[in-house]
Amino acid sequence: MSEFLRQCFLVYRRERNALLTMPLYYVLCGIFFLLTAIIYLGTLVDFSHGGEGTTVNATASVVRPIFHMVHFFLLVQIPLLTMRVFSEERASGMLDMLQTTRLRDWALLLGKFGGTLVALGGYLLLTFLFPLTTAMLGKVEWPVVIGGMLALLASAAAYTAIGIFFSSMTESQVVAAVFSYVALFLLVFSQSLADSSRVTALQEFTRHFSVMEHLGAILDGNIAVMNVAYFLILPVSFLFLTARALESRHGKA
Repeated sequence: MSEFLRQCFLVYRRERNALLTMPLYYVLCGIFFLLTAIIYLGTLVDFSHGGEGTTVNATASVVRPIFHMVHFFLLVQIPLLTMRVFSEERASGMLDMLQTTRLRDWALLLGKFGGTLVALGGYLLLTFLFPLTTAMLGKVEWPVVIGGMLALLASAAAYTAIGIFFSSMTESQVVAAVFSYVALFLLVFSQSLADSSRVTALQEFTRHFSVMEHLGAILDGNIAVMNVAYFLILPVSFLFLTARALESRHGKA
């Protein structure tokens, strides 16, 4: 077990450092903060002109909309950050070389997943500035803020796992990103597509698989078991699929 954890840490550190030294990471992070800040300031100005400063209104009118906007930006940017995780090493032959060593597939996978997710923590640190700024101007409901941050972290973990899975399936970073976007589009907009139909059974069935159904509930303060389980099962499922894809490359399956 200690050897496995050591391998995980070494891969984690390498992946985290690789992402944090990529110019693309800082470009996307800068775009993320700039656009979110502009939208936040507009939302804050609109709220201040309303003349109401109650706790519930500040949280509902400023904090929650920003969390939804941050989720949208994560949805757009994470595939661009995960597309290289395995695709780059597949194209260069490094993945084949790594799989001839004693490095375990799960150590490689969890290390890369953890390193990418920790690097994405920079996004969440920037996001936390917005409720802090709101708290300086009025009261906010901190349980809602903490729940919202955890919801964003959970969705980032799920999207990272999905992006890594598609990156493990192809040598092309562009193809990996495209398939990640398609999968995320289906998860996010499946409920809207189902609601446009008149089939009640389809609507109910699709609602269970919709990210927005569970994410929206958590952001509204509904920390139900079903919502939490969704964001646990989703990344674990795609990590398992990625592990199987890695195993199939050298005959372990």
